[in-house]
Amino acid sequence: MWCEAPSRPRTTLTHYRGQAVRYNHAPRMQAALVALAAAGLMLGCSEPGANGRTPLPAGLSESDVRVFRLNDYTRSDQRWPEIAISDDGRTIAAGWASHGQFGDGWNVIARRFDPLGKSLGSEFALDDFRKGAWPNAEDPSLDFDRRGNLAVAWHSENTDEDDGGWTIFERRYRPDGSAFGPGRRVPTQTKFDQWRPTVMVASNGATLVTWYSERPGSGGDNVSEIKGRALDGRDEFVSDEFLISGAGDERRLQWRQGAVNRSGQFTSFWYVEKPSMTGFVRLLDPRGAARSPELTFPDFPNAGVRGNGDTLVSFGGKGQWLSPAGQALGSMLSIRVGEIAMNDEGAFVVIAVNQGPRGHGLYGYPYDRDGRAIPDPIYLSPGHDGFGGPPHVDISQNGVIAATWEEVGGADGDGTSVWAAVAVHPSYRRLPSK
Repeated sequence: MWCEAPSRPRTTLTHYRGQAVRYNHAPRMQAALVALAAAGLMLGCSEPGANGRTPLPAGLSESDVRVFRLNDYTRSDQRWPEIAISDDGRTIAAGWASHGQFGDGWNVIARRFDPLGKSLGSEFALDDFRKGAWPNAEDPSLDFDRRGNLAVAWHSENTDEDDGGWTIFERRYRPDGSAFGPGRRVPTQTKFDQWRPTVMVASNGATLVTWYSERPGSGGDNVSEIKGRALDGRDEFVSDEFLISGAGDERRLQWRQGAVNRSGQFTSFWYVEKPSMTGFVRLLDPRGAARSPELTFPDFPNAGVRGNGDTLVSFGGKGQWLSPAGQALGSMLSIRVGEIAMNDEGAFVVIAVNQGPRGHGLYGYPYDRDGRAIPDPIYLSPGHDGFGGPPHVDISQNGVIAATWEEVGGADGDGTSVWAAVAVHPSYRRLPSK
């Protein structure tokens, strides 16, 4: 995503409260925009490079893989990392759960980096507003809007407003690191446990948080539903909690699973383990209204959304493009099993821990915008092994890939630490850097 400060006044079409409004930039405002752009002070904006794309960040070699540890605190376990990268590839945010850093339990921690691995500030607790009242917070999920604002969600245990179970919190931060406000509980239903949130943010800040919610089933065992709630770019709720999937006595599960393009076309996906592994996908608008019926796939799903609203669903080594209404497009593709990160142009990467051409490790498998595999996977973890939980990945609009994983041992001795790697998607390696 890039913004342009035009050299002459022009008419601009914008929207206010759902109405299209045209206005002319005054010459004085125009001069201010040009001055801000020249000074590099327009947040989330960069001058366009080749083919109208944002240049790569300076110092990021097209063939380099930058690997760095996320956590400074090493006295106990650091687990369940998640990562997000800004549209222009210049800011990376990572979140994870740290044990014993601020008390006896788990806290969710975050930190910002540049794409070369240089820290842009120290670690901080996302759940510091709790003031030690509740012992555990885990499983953060993160995403940026185009201005560099960062939305984070996680699940937290033993809240006094949730009957002693688990619930979901959300918090948003500005590019300077200041919070919009304290974290807030997302679900409106408080009787049962709420788990494993996914936060998805569109370019304008429209945000959808999804999670799974447990309830008693008719047979006595707990079953679970997929739920969601929408927020706007000012971090205000614009919907109540709503049901995405919940019919019958099935145990629906999600593990930080969702995708969104910059214009706010969301995809939620989840799975059911019994009687056999089955994947489900539903396409949603920015307020959570369904754009498609509940779609079924014969394996664990992953997905990405490109700028025109088409969604690629991968499952069991296959892939299928879907229209914005959920209709199948074209023939089935061959896609590796693993988590997908896709940008608006449709270029994407799949990451997986396996035995590759350079030994066992974390690899990024790049694909072009048509879903064709690009030869030579990216070895994202040179010198690292002993992987813990599943890795996660994000990709910027100019093709900068950021991946994260937890590693057993290493700097934390017998415990776990959290790491990240940064590389460039092959389709973007000819871009200039700036």
